[in-house]
Amino acid sequence: MLGYDTLQGAWNETDRDWDAVPWQSVQATTSGVVKRTLNRPLVQLTRIEASDPATGAIRQMGTTFQCSLPKVLYGNNVQELSPSDVPAALDELHRLMQEDIPGCPHPSLTTPRRIDATDNRLLGSEKEVRAALRACQT
Repeated sequence: MLGYDTLQGAWNETDRDWDAVPWQSVQATTSGVVKRTLNRPLVQLTRIEASDPATGAIRQMGTTFQCSLPKVLYGNNVQELSPSDVPAALDELHRLMQEDIPGCPHPSLTTPRRIDATDNRLLGSEKEVRAALRACQT
C-alpha cells in the first residue's frame, strides 16, 4: 500500500511581522543571513532572510515547514497515511501552523520541497523480511 510520511514545503512572504512569531532560535551572520527556527512537537518551521550587509536590501527569503503527516493526523508514525487521508492531514497541519503564524498559507498552496512516499508491504515471515532487506541493500 502506498503511504506518505515526511512533508517539507516552503513559501515566500514579506508582508508579515516576523519578529512576532515566537521563534526559539535566531542566528545572524556577518554576511547578512538571519535564520529563525521554531520546533514544535509536530511541525518545525524555519525562516531564512539574506540581506545585503551594506544596503540592508533583502536578497533572498523564505519560510519552510517540515512534519510527519501521519504524526500530524494520527499522533504516531505507526499508522499509515493513505492518499485519501492527505487532505485531512494538510488541514490539521495548517491549523497547527496557524497557532504560531496566523494567516500563513495552507500547506497545499506552498511549494513542496520533499515528500516521503512509502510502499508498505505485509510480509509473512522473518525470512521474507530478511530477504526484502537484503534486496534493498543491492
